[in-house]
Amino acid sequence: MLILLASVALIGITRINAIGGDLDTVINNYFPKTVQANAVVDSVNIIARAMRNTLILDDQGAIASEIDRVEQARTTIKENLDILKQTIKSEEGIKFLTAVEMARNDYVGLQTSFLNLVRDGRQAEAKTLLLTTIRDKQAFYIKAIGDIIHYQTQLMTQRGEEAAQNAASATVQMLLLAAIALLIGIGIGY
Repeated sequence: MLILLASVALIGITRINAIGGDLDTVINNYFPKTVQANAVVDSVNIIARAMRNTLILDDQGAIASEIDRVEQARTTIKENLDILKQTIKSEEGIKFLTAVEMARNDYVGLQTSFLNLVRDGRQAEAKTLLLTTIRDKQAFYIKAIGDIIHYQTQLMTQRGEEAAQNAASATVQMLLLAAIALLIGIGIGY
């Protein structure tokens, strides 16, 4: 009888620890990566709006402020990508991160060309560049970042499903052992 009670306790403790490990991985590993990747997407969108604004505005001070927004957003992107580089360890994750870096390099090069055109007062050329080449590169860049977000979300979902299965299995095992202990107790009582 005591062996069954100890077995119930052991199953409960080991399964709770396993579920705690799964939750820790989701909360402290996978989820922060989605936050960082989403911060990159947000910053890419800030850059897109700022670049557009440089073409709409006439005031040179306002244009300079928009160019500063681009630089600030680039810094935010770099910081978040640096964190992702340090924390993404899986082969699949590294593949997605490499795709983001390649897309970013293409996009940043075009941003620089665009900003140089704006600074030189060549708005028409900057507009053409923005509406043709840059738009496509930006879409590719955002898709590459979205792939990281999707991958990390899949990992979170998978780990959550594993935790749920672990909990269900532990419940069944503990109920079965409790029933056996109850039957043994009833048998001893007669």
